[in-house]
Amino acid sequence: ALQAFQWQVPGLGGLAGPNPSLPTIAPGTYNGTLVVTSSFGCPSLPIPVNVNILPKPMAGFRNEPVCLNTPIQYIDTSRVTGSSITNWWWDLGNGTTSVLQNPIAAYTNGGSTPVRLVVRAANGCFSDTLTKVFVLQPKPVADFGISLPLCANRTISLLDSSRVVNQSTNSVRWFLPGGVESTSRNPSLAAPGAGSITIAQVAYNIEGCASDTARRTWVIPPLSMINVSAQDGCVDSLIRLNGNRVSGSAITHWRWWLPNQESSIQQDTVIRIATPGLYPIRLAAINADGCTTDTVSLSLQVYRTRAFAGNDTLVVAQQPFLLQGSGGVLYAWDPPTGLSDPTIPNPRAVLDAPQTYVLRAYTPVGCDTYDSVRINVFRVAEILMPNAFSPNGDGLNDRLRPIWRGIAQVRYFRVFNRYGQVIFETSDPQVGWDGTFKGKQQMPGNYVWEAAGYGFRGNSVRQSGNVVLIR
Repeated sequence: ALQAFQWQVPGLGGLAGPNPSLPTIAPGTYNGTLVVTSSFGCPSLPIPVNVNILPKPMAGFRNEPVCLNTPIQYIDTSRVTGSSITNWWWDLGNGTTSVLQNPIAAYTNGGSTPVRLVVRAANGCFSDTLTKVFVLQPKPVADFGISLPLCANRTISLLDSSRVVNQSTNSVRWFLPGGVESTSRNPSLAAPGAGSITIAQVAYNIEGCASDTARRTWVIPPLSMINVSAQDGCVDSLIRLNGNRVSGSAITHWRWWLPNQESSIQQDTVIRIATPGLYPIRLAAINADGCTTDTVSLSLQVYRTRAFAGNDTLVVAQQPFLLQGSGGVLYAWDPPTGLSDPTIPNPRAVLDAPQTYVLRAYTPVGCDTYDSVRINVFRVAEILMPNAFSPNGDGLNDRLRPIWRGIAQVRYFRVFNRYGQVIFETSDPQVGWDGTFKGKQQMPGNYVWEAAGYGFRGNSVRQSGNVVLIR
């Protein structure tokens, strides 16, 4: 009978027994010998032995976050050198098993769960059992609201209220109108016009577990429309402003922006403005939905008239002349006698007798003011001159100036001293002599004047006389 077995394999050392266990060694072929000893103590000759060590497969897998109530797929990553994986045995930790390479599992109970995998290679070798323990993550709940009021063509703020058991969500993804997406926690967007708007949200916890999609739909009411009605007015008079709802929900609040930094919250209001000009008026309102309307505006014209009919004057009978009215937007002369058009500021007049005209200056909204002018009429062109003047600087009779009655064109006005020397001359009807010659005051006494011009009918007029200079 055989009594003993002695194995000699390089790299493995000496092994005893008919069926020795090999230590863990690298795959490969190992050449050795076996010596068998009988019960009588006789050893055999060394018997050649070849030991073939095959590669052992290594189980592996990866997975998405393990989330409650959410299907998860395990992806096999097992490998073996010089061979291939042919079989898989999964214990999915939820009471089910699978022999698929990449199984799908779902979990309904919280806590932790072990997932195990054993694989076999084509060479017949089995892997060790790979065990991974996962903490089952609670599924987030997507939830959100929206800032109110919800108004057409206004900015909407979304309010995230998503949650996870015992913690807040890590991130959210919004699905907005027009295919727009956002990962902001509380994004804003421009609301469209009246109609419905649908917004969706998915929430994620810190492990990446996704919630079911939450979807909300809101109806956006049409924005109320308003306008302003008002008439232009006059300075220091009450001007009424009216706010009007054109369409949409009823108006609950009004707000006026008025001149001089004034304001009002009445639907209809009155203002009084002391200075003429063009003033901007703005109005906005809040309707029963809580929505602020667009701001409407108008430009309010405030008028002031200052009727001026011109200075009293002298004219030649039957000789056309122009009245010089000003100070208004619209005009009315009374009486219309002798006027080309009594509704313009500068009508042409032809008179045969003296006349007083009253000018009414006004605007399309009133604001009447009045002034008058006296027109004296003479029939002969003449040059009138006072017989004395006193150039002493008191503002009375300081200059010697002719009155050119009926004179259309002045030829000259001259002053002579007692020696016949010309000491002053002008052709300007507005210029008079101030009693000096070459900057020196002239002595009191008599002086001779001479003036000439042409009348409105083209006739030549020349007159002369004496004047006394008084100091």
